[in-house]
This record gives sequence, C-alpha cells and structure tokens, in this order.
Amino acid sequence: MSDLSNHYMAILRNIAPHAPLDLDGLIGAAPTACDDVVAQYVQPFAPSEALWDRPDDEVSYIGIRVSSPIASLEQVAVALSAIAVERKIMPVFISWTGNCGLQRFGLRVEHVSGADDAEKLASEAQLKRLWNLAIIIDAENVSAL
Repeated sequence: MSDLSNHYMAILRNIAPHAPLDLDGLIGAAPTACDDVVAQYVQPFAPSEALWDRPDDEVSYIGIRVSSPIASLEQVAVALSAIAVERKIMPVFISWTGNCGLQRFGLRVEHVSGADDAEKLASEAQLKRLWNLAIIIDAENVSAL
C-alpha cells in the first residue's frame, strides 16, 4: 500500500462524529472572521475525460471548492478519503470561507485570498496551477463522486 493510501486509511480510521471542544471562550476572544462574501464561479468547460487515464503509480489531484460551511464534515472527509485510496487521488480543498473545518481530519486545505471576487478567482487559479489540479468541483457535489 502506498504512502498516500496509508495516509487516507488513517484518516478513515480516525474519523469520529464528535467535534472538538471549542476553547475560544476559555482562552479569550476569537480573532475576527474573514470576509464572508463568497463568489460563485462556474467552470466554463467540461472536465477532462483523461482525468483517470494515467500510469498506475501516478497520483491525480482534484480541487474541492468550499464556498459555504459544510454541514457534514465527517461525511465529506470519509467520502474523499475513500476515493483517495480507491483512485489514487489527493483532494485539495480550496476554501473561500476561512476555516472550513476539514483540517482537523488531516486533509489538505488551501485558502483563497483577495479583496474582491476578481482577486479571489485569481488566487484560486494560482492554486489550480500550483497543485496541477485536474478538476475543481464544488463541495456540494462531492456526493456525486
């Protein structure tokens, strides 16, 4: 089993439906939140049919856009960890919401930055190039995978 598979199998073993205790009230005021304005971006073209056409030992990276809080973090973490093991895919979450909560499972989360929608889209495009993402889908569509 590869290191990637071992990593995601560990995530699957450790996921529990319990949320961590919020310590902000005990240690002081929480920092002010990021701007909650979220831009909606529609992919202008169909995903590549060659996404899965690669050598067996190569990992594909897919982007998961988090544009609103995720209600069932555990369900998303389990689904994408299982897909990572089965298909040799590394999901990279692109968060438009500040702290999206998936970091606690050991999943990779990148944050979009920018003062306006154009800068945030440029930041997302830069992350797509950095990770060589084959596709970016919205977190709401994870159940379709």
